[in-house]
Amino acid sequence: MTETPHERTPEATKRLARLAGAVYLSLGVAAAIGYYHAPLVQGDLSAIGREITRTDLRFRIGVVSDVLSAVLAVPLAVLLYQLLKPVDKTQAADW
Repeated sequence: MTETPHERTPEATKRLARLAGAVYLSLGVAAAIGYYHAPLVQGDLSAIGREITRTDLRFRIGVVSDVLSAVLAVPLAVLLYQLLKPVDKTQAADW
């Protein structure tokens, strides 16, 4: 049975807000790990290649965390839309 926005209880709203917060926090942690593990060498492509081959595990961790942050962005958008839809459906969909 689906709820209409006006029938959602305060407990359900809190649960939805906490879930959105947890996803948002997870996205931030994944993005920070990806940024930390990215090879930051500017201007010299051969230096970037050496950095990637020297620290293969670090590069893989960075790629996985970047993919995870991209994947987490989708459910975060859906959760925030569901959370803000009772306030204003048009504004909730406007990014």
